[in-house]
Amino acid sequence: MRPVSIRAKFVRDLVLMLVVMGGAIILIFWFANRRAVRSLSATIIRQTLQTTHQELQSFFDPISLALNVSRSWGEDGDLVLRPRTGQADPEVLDVAMRRRLTERFLPLIQQLPRLSSLLVADEEGREFMLLHTDAGFEAWQSEPQEDGSLLRRRTWSDHGADLSATRTDYDPRKRPWFIGAIERANQSGSYVDTPVFWTEPYTFFTTGEPGITASIALRNPDGRMQVIGFDLLLRDISQFTRSLRVSRRGKVVVMTTDNLVVGLPDDERFDDPDARKAAYLKAPDELGLDLARDATEAFGDAVVEAIASNRDPESTIVRFESLGEAWWGESQLFTLAPDRQLRMAVVVPESELLGDIVYQRLVIAGALIGVLLVGLWRTVVLGRTLSNPVEQLVAQTDRIGQGDLRPAPTIRTDIWEVRRIAAAHDRMRVSLQSLMKLERDIQIARQIQQSTLPHVLPTLNGFELDAWNEPADETGGDTFDVIGFTMDAMGVVDSSEHGHRPVLASSSDGPSDRAILLLADATGHGIGPALAATQIRAMLRMAVRLGADLLHIARHLNEQLIADLPENRFITAWLGDVDSKTGTVTSFSAGQGPLLHYQAANRQIVEVPTDAPPFGVTPDLMAPPRPPLRLQRGDLFVVLSDGLFEARNAAGEQFGLKRIKSVILEAAENHAEQVTASIRDAVETFTSHAPADDDRTIIVIRRT
Repeated sequence: MRPVSIRAKFVRDLVLMLVVMGGAIILIFWFANRRAVRSLSATIIRQTLQTTHQELQSFFDPISLALNVSRSWGEDGDLVLRPRTGQADPEVLDVAMRRRLTERFLPLIQQLPRLSSLLVADEEGREFMLLHTDAGFEAWQSEPQEDGSLLRRRTWSDHGADLSATRTDYDPRKRPWFIGAIERANQSGSYVDTPVFWTEPYTFFTTGEPGITASIALRNPDGRMQVIGFDLLLRDISQFTRSLRVSRRGKVVVMTTDNLVVGLPDDERFDDPDARKAAYLKAPDELGLDLARDATEAFGDAVVEAIASNRDPESTIVRFESLGEAWWGESQLFTLAPDRQLRMAVVVPESELLGDIVYQRLVIAGALIGVLLVGLWRTVVLGRTLSNPVEQLVAQTDRIGQGDLRPAPTIRTDIWEVRRIAAAHDRMRVSLQSLMKLERDIQIARQIQQSTLPHVLPTLNGFELDAWNEPADETGGDTFDVIGFTMDAMGVVDSSEHGHRPVLASSSDGPSDRAILLLADATGHGIGPALAATQIRAMLRMAVRLGADLLHIARHLNEQLIADLPENRFITAWLGDVDSKTGTVTSFSAGQGPLLHYQAANRQIVEVPTDAPPFGVTPDLMAPPRPPLRLQRGDLFVVLSDGLFEARNAAGEQFGLKRIKSVILEAAENHAEQVTASIRDAVETFTSHAPADDDRTIIVIRRT
């Protein structure tokens, strides 16, 4: 490849990058418009659907709650439709019964202004109704005539006056709300906790108003079936569908699943109450609602497409044409009961969404073209400005490469970054002269090593864990790690490459299921052993994340250290797997000892032998898996590095393993951190607090 100057390459590449980037931005912005319109319409429509859903819930939920309260009254006998004393004359008004039921239900209907009427009927055809009128409340009573041929209806005002006494062929037992509630109770096999039954929207017999009835069946203490029904007017649903403002011309409509309108959209044709009353329970075609008709057809096509594509058919934004323009819309079902649903639909004209976007498109396109032109001009200028000082830096580098470390001429430039490069270049030259001091490197190495040690140990149900480390120099060859984790939902870790992986836990995640522990001791102490110790900790964490078991971890660590460690270097290490569910400790020791198991039952300490030579000595560990060690309540498992039991006093005497065991026996009843503290204090006292001549590390596992 023919070499080019930095100026030519910089100008050429930057110009090409500006052109490509500008073209990409234009294309992305252009094709993103439709996506933005879809996203914006989805946001507006779904917010409106959510509001409509909440309004419908607030409309219907109190009715269901009130019905269940009323059912408890009926089950207590408060809603019996017969006189409570004696045989009443059928021609004489049962004033006491009427007063009792009115006093019971009147506060309820006053608290629920959306109720048109409240009905109680029994299996013999008796009915009591509390009707909400413009003048107040009226109480109606129906009962079968003695010959069973007709029913007699009497009406009272809320002041108690007898307004009428008429005969009618009205029979509550033949009404949809009565029949549906009884069938619902029979289907559930019980009149206790029977779900509320909702009728299809229909025209009420008494008032002639379109509405919907919620009813529920019960058995009173006399053993008779009764049904309580609440009538709701559809005009109340239209009040909020007409008041919702999706956008300037957006619409909201609520229909039955048969596409009959129950909640009218905001349309001037329905401003008159009589027009609204005549429009209820009609299809969009009958009302001349072309937009609702086209939207319904689009929703139907979208549902078919969604089902064919295995998508949710009730969460699909559709774009359709109606009234000579494009619209966006979505419909969702509102569930009253498993067998009764309403359909909510929201539509928004696309033109209202595109207005701001078209303007933004023009502004961004103009700004982008201007930026590209300015960028091309500045690229040429900047290439020339950058090339001169860079060429001087190259010349100075060549001079330093030839061994000339004399101060270089000052590079004059007004570019801050180039000045920094020149200053760094000069500092490099000075550093080469002074060779830098090693102390700073040692301090950095210590910080790095200390930062790798866990500062907060994970918690483990049924166990106490504690660990401590003290390097003999600024950096040490000892290290430890405690890795808490929980198993994923698939199962436990296995030894295969495709085994389930653990999920490492932080200190804020609560108790872990298991913990992997490490105590490693690299030969010597200082920067070299510290790097080796840090390396084995990093490799352990990676192996744990991959879900390997202890034996596989040990073999992989040994293989890597064989390749990485120089001759005459090795690492003794102990690996442990503590399982809180089984109460066991699985142990593997590569030349690391002592491993001490304190048995609380007989107050004895058993030394656990090592399993293999240190890591880095032989390519094949040849270590059979050791069975897990089950710890009983109060048992301890203690692992120490040789810096503790080989610590010497002023007379040159070693502290020794015997003293270690004695300290553990004395402190065995205490918590794990107290056992650690006891060992440390005993060694410090023995050595008269003299500086340690070898790294010291302790891990204590206690079964609680």
